[in-house]
Amino acid sequence: SAAFALLTVFLSCRKPGKIAAKISPVEAVKYNGISGEMKGKATRKIKRTQTITPLTFAWANSKRDKKKLCIIVLSLSLSLILLNSAFSASQSFDLDEYVSRSIISDFAVADSAVFASEAYKKSEGVSAEFLNAAKAQGAEEISNIYYNYFAEPGINPVQTYGIDKTALERFSDVDYEKLCSGHYVIASNYIIGDGSVSAPLVGDKIELTGTDGVTGEFEVLAVTDEYPHSISSRVYFSNGLTFILAQDVFLSFFGERHPMQTNFNVSPDKMAGFTAWLKDYTTRSEPNLAFISRETLKGEFDGLRRTYVMLGGALAFVLALIGVLNFTNAMVASIFARRREFAMLQSVGMTGRQLKQTLIFEGGGYLFLTAAFTLSIGFGLSYAITRLIAGQVWFFKQEVTIVPSLICLPFLLLLCGLVPVICYGKLSRESLVERLRVE
Repeated sequence: SAAFALLTVFLSCRKPGKIAAKISPVEAVKYNGISGEMKGKATRKIKRTQTITPLTFAWANSKRDKKKLCIIVLSLSLSLILLNSAFSASQSFDLDEYVSRSIISDFAVADSAVFASEAYKKSEGVSAEFLNAAKAQGAEEISNIYYNYFAEPGINPVQTYGIDKTALERFSDVDYEKLCSGHYVIASNYIIGDGSVSAPLVGDKIELTGTDGVTGEFEVLAVTDEYPHSISSRVYFSNGLTFILAQDVFLSFFGERHPMQTNFNVSPDKMAGFTAWLKDYTTRSEPNLAFISRETLKGEFDGLRRTYVMLGGALAFVLALIGVLNFTNAMVASIFARRREFAMLQSVGMTGRQLKQTLIFEGGGYLFLTAAFTLSIGFGLSYAITRLIAGQVWFFKQEVTIVPSLICLPFLLLLCGLVPVICYGKLSRESLVERLRVE
């Protein structure tokens, strides 16, 4: 952000500095902010029927330098648009989607390698001792996930899962009783790689190899789009195949073994105590085990949202600071460059109150244009930026809000009124005669 700010200031000052360096001091002091084109127009007689008020006069002053007007409006709008985008991105994250993809119950326990990004996955990490201890502590609705991996040179890797009815209901409406007959298997068509492996179709016969090298033939009962990440080994193979068996069929075919992962619920009144016990157990008794819970996932989710808001907010703050300084500098320079012009207007009847109102309306005009741009075109830009920075996240659901802009606009309104008032206060310290003498 600091580098971006320095680069912005450097680029914005470089060209004006070169232009100013070529102008002699005598010519420079005659500058009053009116372009040559405007001076030419001033020599022509223009009939006006519009009533001159501080508001119309302020608008005419703002239009003198359209380039400056556009730069100030865009610099202020950009920070508001970016702030809207960062906040919208954080609001577009769906908590239920995030939690449901990672867990199907209150708690999930497995070997730490299963939850980590390690290639090695221990397929029998949950011991009988842990299951008995968890039941004693109040674990309910226990659902075990069993896992087997088979691969030989020249053969596509095969992952096979053994699940119970509770786990199956999370992603499929297949008849579990039919699956328990021992003749059927569910296939997952989630395949990554060059696509050389075709997903099995319903009714196809497939052959699985057990741990003792014994093969068995099964009929594909159903095909799912993707085996759930929340009850998987958290690893996917290029051109790999995934099959799901009923839990009892899996154990009879691959042999008795410990679960790869176990999922269970806990009653709300025991949640705090069970969490404390689980932390202690996985630290002292079986440190190879790890667990995730809905509460820990909610904490991760909140942290992710805060990160987007903080990073986007920090960048928006830098851009806002540049925009505010740009506005302040432009207003101060414009007011003091026109102090002789203001003195002439006051000498022919404009009151100090009218001049102050004109300057305030001039600052308010910048804010009005900023608000109009931010809430119209800026809304579409916020939509596009939000999708750009967070659209690839799997738990993203598009939401765009302008609430941050609406909160910031009153502060910008205060600034747009305060700067002209302060400048007028310093300007009015000089007498009318002294300001008229300025060349």
